[in-house]
Order: sequence, then C-alpha cells, then structure tokens
Amino acid sequence: ASAAATPAAPRPAAAEAAAPAPVNPAGSLARVFDALPRLDDLSPALLERLQRLQAPLRRLAQTDPRLLADATHPVRGVLQGALGIGLSLGADCATEQADCRKLLNTLDTLAGDRSPGREPYARALPVLEALRETRCRAAETLAEQAIPLAERAERREHSLLQATHLINRLSTADTPGAVRSFLARTWLPLLARLHYNHGDGHPQWRSCAELADRLLRSAHPPTDPHGRSRWVGSLPALVRELNQGLTALGMDEAARAAALAPCMDLHAALLTGRPAPDFPAPAAEAAMLSAPVGANGLRLLNHGGYSGTAIGNHPAATAGPGAWLAVNLADGDSLRGCVAWTGATQRVVILAAPDQPRVLVVTRRALAELAARGDCRLLDAGGWLERLIRDTADRGAL
Repeated sequence: ASAAATPAAPRPAAAEAAAPAPVNPAGSLARVFDALPRLDDLSPALLERLQRLQAPLRRLAQTDPRLLADATHPVRGVLQGALGIGLSLGADCATEQADCRKLLNTLDTLAGDRSPGREPYARALPVLEALRETRCRAAETLAEQAIPLAERAERREHSLLQATHLINRLSTADTPGAVRSFLARTWLPLLARLHYNHGDGHPQWRSCAELADRLLRSAHPPTDPHGRSRWVGSLPALVRELNQGLTALGMDEAARAAALAPCMDLHAALLTGRPAPDFPAPAAEAAMLSAPVGANGLRLLNHGGYSGTAIGNHPAATAGPGAWLAVNLADGDSLRGCVAWTGATQRVVILAAPDQPRVLVVTRRALAELAARGDCRLLDAGGWLERLIRDTADRGAL
C-alpha cells in the first residue's frame, strides 16, 4: 500500500455527515494502526511516533466515537496529514532532515499534550497543513527552472499526438504492414514537425496528410481496367513526392531508398500480381529518458515516435497539482516528487523533488507507461485511509 501528501480531509457529503455514529470505533482504530507497518514508504521514526498515538486515541474514541468516521474530524485530518507528509519524505528520510524533524516534533508535541478531547488534534492540524503547503511551494519553486522546457515538451507532445491520430484515423485493419510501418516510423516525424511549426491548418501539413492518404490507398489498387491504369500511372508521382518529404527531414538518398523500399516492394508485388511481401506492423516505442542536465538533475521523459495515445485512468498518470508520486526510472534512478506544474493541455507535468533536489519533466503517456509496469505510484494518504475505514465498516468493525 502507498499514499500521498494531501490537503486536510475533504468535506463529507450530506449523507456521510448524517450517518450514525460508529458502533465500535476502537475496531476501526486498531485496523488503521495494524496496517501502518505495511506502508513501506514510511520511515521507522515516523511509524514509531504514530504508534504512540494509538493509546490516547483509544481513550478519546470512548467519548468521541466518530473520530475516524467523520471526514472533517481533526483526528482524521492529523492522521491523513502526517501520513501524507511522511510518504512524501519516504522511508529512508533521515530524522535530521528539516521537514522530517518538523513532522516528528509536531507528533511528539501532540503525544505529550494532555488537553481534553479533540483540542490537541485541532491545534496540530494547521501545523501539519502548513508543513504540507511549504513542501508543495518548495517543489513549485524548484520546478520554475523547468517550465520553458516543459512548455516546449507539451507543444511537441501535442503535435506528436495529432500526427499519430491522423495516421491511425487514415489506416484500416487491412493496411499492409509495410505502409503502416513507413507512416509510423518515417512519415510521423515529418507530420509532427510540420504541426509543431505551423499547425494543422498549414498547406504543408495538409499536403503531407494527403500524401499519407494516397500511400494508404495505393496499397489497394482498383480491379477495373481503367481504375488500375490510373493507379499505375499515379505511382511515380507518389514516390517522387514522398521522396521530397523525406528530403525535408534531412534524409540522404540512401536513407530515403531504405525507408521506401518496403513500400516499393509492395507496389512491385501488386503490379505483377504476386502476393504482397510479409512485413510486420510497427510496434509502439517506449518513452525515452534524457540525461540529467544542470545542478538539479533536470530530466525529460517522453515519447519520441509512434506509440499509443491513450493515458488510461491510472491515478498516477492523471494526478493533479499537489499530488506526490514515487517514480522508478529505466536507468535505476528514482524520484519522489510533487506534481508542481501542469501544462495548458494537461499532457505534460513537472515532478519536483525538493528533498533530493531533482526535477523531471514527463508526459502523462510516459507516466501511464511507468504505472502499467509498476514503476510509478501515487502516494495517496487520503485514499489509503478512506479505503481502510470503508473496508472496516464493511466488515462490521464500525
């Protein structure tokens, strides 16, 4: 289980506010504290401080039975806030680290407070919230240096997606692998560059989109004599114009010939009535990680070519500003950072790790790819606590 620094507990819905008091709040508390050691992202020092609260909370539950069931209760807010900050710090956080020391001191003060009822927790809650906000602001400050790169990356990601959508929209299930591979591997960069520089209303974009469509249709020659004659006559012009596009990409003659060879073999087979040569359809490319740049190790993780366009609904890939993520990168590096910036189209985010300090500019597609293989997690303290309380209620402990 994992979790993230989140604001103070959300306001309950009207139905939740009107719900009856829990029958056995001690059972709910016991289940929460039994589950804490399974949160691998908590430091031993924080876990020990939290465990100290179990006995006083058990006593409080005897007179205040909704201390966990009520989403606005300061006890629930303190647990969620402390867990969120602790998870953002990580299991290896040194007790001497400034924010870790503030968190531990706050919990020490709380454990030693003998004021009645919920008052100690009501006093601790704004302290934790201020610490959470301070950490988020530190991440935002660290992220500022990366915003220009992130804005360019978002614009590039948008153009790459538009080019990919065009190819996918034009292609059909019976599009030969040779044509699909050429468009995805070779023509896509040209389409993306034109869209980045000029947008989809520019004549060059429309011309290259039309060429892609003509190439796709050339793989399905008409069967009637007149149509077939026109098809044969159109092939030299099509190849010539495709070569012109590849020249604009900076490809020399040998590279152009190699890129077009599978399509030329396909046309040759269609002209002579031979079976079309077998050619694999393009496989999606994985996101690529740049080398670290600058004093704070700024890195970029994005797709450079043809890949899937769906993000999916994984919470790590769709996390908004203020959420914390734990990311394992392909080179063995790792990052525990806050979503400190999101672009206008929401396709790129900046993860800033003020404790390291490190910065990662990453597309949401890349986050989804990492999450799918278990290398990206949302550190969601509020969600973890809510699920545990709900599960306890379902088991009849409340």
